[in-house]
Amino acid sequence: MAAMLSMALLGLAAVSPYSYYYLVRFDAGWLIGVMNTIGVVALVTTMFVFPNGRFVPRWTLWAILAFPCTIVAGKLLPAIAYGTIGFVILALIAMIVRYRRETPVGRRQWRWAMIGFVIGFAIQIGPSQIYSKYLGSPAGQASFGVTLRSWILTPLSLTASLTIIAMGVMLSVLRYRLYDTQAAVSRSILYGALTLALLAIFAGSEKIIEIVGEAYFGESLGALAGGLGAAFAAVAISPLHHRIGHWVEHRFRKNLIHLRHDLPPLLIELGETADPATVARTALDHLAHGLHAARGAVIADGAILAVHNVDATTDVMPPQTERPNRIGTLEVVRSDALFPVRLPLGSDGRWLLIGSRPDASLYDRQERELLTDLAPSLAQALRVAADRTARQAETAARFDQLERELSSLKAAFVNAAAAG
Repeated sequence: MAAMLSMALLGLAAVSPYSYYYLVRFDAGWLIGVMNTIGVVALVTTMFVFPNGRFVPRWTLWAILAFPCTIVAGKLLPAIAYGTIGFVILALIAMIVRYRRETPVGRRQWRWAMIGFVIGFAIQIGPSQIYSKYLGSPAGQASFGVTLRSWILTPLSLTASLTIIAMGVMLSVLRYRLYDTQAAVSRSILYGALTLALLAIFAGSEKIIEIVGEAYFGESLGALAGGLGAAFAAVAISPLHHRIGHWVEHRFRKNLIHLRHDLPPLLIELGETADPATVARTALDHLAHGLHAARGAVIADGAILAVHNVDATTDVMPPQTERPNRIGTLEVVRSDALFPVRLPLGSDGRWLLIGSRPDASLYDRQERELLTDLAPSLAQALRVAADRTARQAETAARFDQLERELSSLKAAFVNAAAAG
């Protein structure tokens, strides 16, 4: 769902008169239609699966499969193009159906997002489409003032609709914690910034090459300048993606950065100094705070080492599996309402169980990879703590036995001395 929302915002943001003018200059005006189609399909798909990525009711899956076909058919038969409005209405109906099925808490969690989708599409389909039809009429084309105003009103209506949709999603994230859309926001910023940087490199290098060519060769380099500009942009993709991605992660996903860098050393240190229950509690507290997990548990040999936000009456059972458990092999069991995410911590019956987030959503790819990377450190810390605790218990037992033997010898010596 996060990837679809990112694609929708980027695709629709790329559709503007300024983009059209720039792309037509390079004989790529057809790209506007492609970006618009991708953006609309991704946005309608987001509405069908919002907020948990599932097609509920089931008929929404067939609707979204038919939607791209309708758009393509609308390019050939303009009368069919109005069918896209029907799919938007179906998406809104599906959102209302899911909204009515939600609990009161669930309704509050994504109410603002639904309002943003409704108002945003109302602006996009209503005033924007009506005004576009007027611009295409003879009356609109005959008036220079109308054409001039279109360069203001058309981008403004598009920007307003996308802004309202984005604001609705952001309010849901900030006020009611629809955590899955955090990934959408960060990805949109990453891909948007990367696109702008590549366009700036392409346009700037092309212009510089044209100026140099006119100054030293007395003629325009034409297509060669464009080709060299595209080559410079292609070379810059990898370093730009790394730098911008690093900035976005540190700016918008600090919790994952802290978990990845701070938790493993802490667990290794605790393994040398604390008992397994303390290690498990510390890991669960950090994971619950960093991943916004609603609950969690660590199990060893069928016994509970630690739990987080789990009622005392809740029966926490270890997963039943017949195959060997490799450390860090993440399993997602959506049918388990309590702990859908499971990570084995070794073949000796140790498990890390993680619940969903408060909005019932699961974790994105980066968060799942983080859990997989942290599992070996937690497994090692628990193993070291358990071995050290066992050795300490064995040593304490030996000291107790020695003290008892010394006491027996002392008593025997005292008795022998008294008898002699």
